[in-house]
Amino acid sequence: MIQLRAGYLIALAIGGLSFACPGDDVRYWSSVTTQAVELNENWKTASFAQIRSPELEFLQYGRFSQNFLRAMGEKWTFGAHPAIEYKRSSGGDPWVNNYRLEVEAVGKFKLSGGPALSTRSRWEFRLKDGKGSETFHRIRQQIKATWQLESLGPVESYTFWDELFYELDQSQIVANRFVPLSIGLKSTGTLRKSAWLMYFSQRSKATERWTGSYVMGMDFKF
Repeated sequence: MIQLRAGYLIALAIGGLSFACPGDDVRYWSSVTTQAVELNENWKTASFAQIRSPELEFLQYGRFSQNFLRAMGEKWTFGAHPAIEYKRSSGGDPWVNNYRLEVEAVGKFKLSGGPALSTRSRWEFRLKDGKGSETFHRIRQQIKATWQLESLGPVESYTFWDELFYELDQSQIVANRFVPLSIGLKSTGTLRKSAWLMYFSQRSKATERWTGSYVMGMDFKF
């Protein structure tokens, strides 16, 4: 019964979002995470890379981070990620480099007979190109729920999640990422794949108005 309900939920989400998603305002993101390597009995590390394109016209964003992770008991993981970003506004614009250090705590919990829940609290320290040594701080809070599925062909899981972005220098929430549909696909060897649809809304610093766009994504994890 749970699998049947989940199947109906996915079908309704796909149908509704396909109808709602405007074809002229869709962005595309893709990421790869390498298999984690054990550094010692406490720490492991994995590499992460992501690219983003608006409407498949040109490459607008690239990011690389080296993620260092430490388990804190059975349910919590501490992470520290030095990262570099490459951004540009349009195809002819020069690239701008930003640097980050991300510190986070991730908790994972399993409800009896229900979904697996996770929460991620992340603090970002950012150095922006052209801003000298000024450090920008941002807090991100994510919650996620995942159902494992059976008898749905290539689909192994269904997930939805939401993440809020809070800028400390502005003292307000500036963005939200809402993913009502993320499906995990059957593994190929050590490769895990997921496809998702996001609504990404942002607050303009100049006008205080919120605008949004849809993002289609694909993630690969080894």
